[in-house]
Amino acid sequence: MNKAETHRHRLACRALRIFPLQQPAGNSPPSSPSDAFVAEPETNGVIERFFRTFKEQVVRGRVYQTIDEVRGAVRRFAAHYHTQ
Repeated sequence: MNKAETHRHRLACRALRIFPLQQPAGNSPPSSPSDAFVAEPETNGVIERFFRTFKEQVVRGRVYQTIDEVRGAVRRFAAHYHTQ
């Protein structure tokens, strides 16, 4: 991800009120039971595909001027995604 994509990703996450979890020291598996591990997207394919679609439709190639624009784009995506 380049710097602009990273910034847009951060804006989109804030708009969705998604905040990063604290990473366990040493890149170890999560302390709670889970089938997903860090850097192993194949263990969580459904959500990885969702995020790929989200990035393609909302994040990549777009420049938002305000957080309200980001929120609107995310809401439109969510409404469309959940009706298709």
